[in-house]
Amino acid sequence: MRAKNKGYIKNYNTGDLREFVINPSSFSDSIGINFNEIGGGGVNKKYQYSGRENRDIDLEIYIRSTSVSEINNFKNFLENFIPPTDNRFLPPPVMIFCMGSYIKRCIMTNLRREWTEFNEELEVNEIFLRLTLKEVE
Repeated sequence: MRAKNKGYIKNYNTGDLREFVINPSSFSDSIGINFNEIGGGGVNKKYQYSGRENRDIDLEIYIRSTSVSEINNFKNFLENFIPPTDNRFLPPPVMIFCMGSYIKRCIMTNLRREWTEFNEELEVNEIFLRLTLKEVE
């Protein structure tokens, strides 16, 4: 039986999309909160809210397949969110991350790949892709 709601990552500029149903099984996000200290030293310090940081999202996508091209296609799709090193002035590629009703525009700030199983030709059968995303508005 297939899940009613699919999660996906979509390239905001190209429209290229990759779906997943049960993967990731969980993810987390965090929002940094900024305060300024007001007043002198000691116990008389006061704090004033000065804003928040953009949300960070951490998730892991697990892919296991006998189709090496299926794994490589997903891995390459994510690697397209890494800005090119030859032009530092290009803005980072934007993605849409959707998991059910949780939908955010993001840039990728970290991609960790862990190859964990290989076939007889040493081609990957199983990979863990760990992403850190930053929400953009």
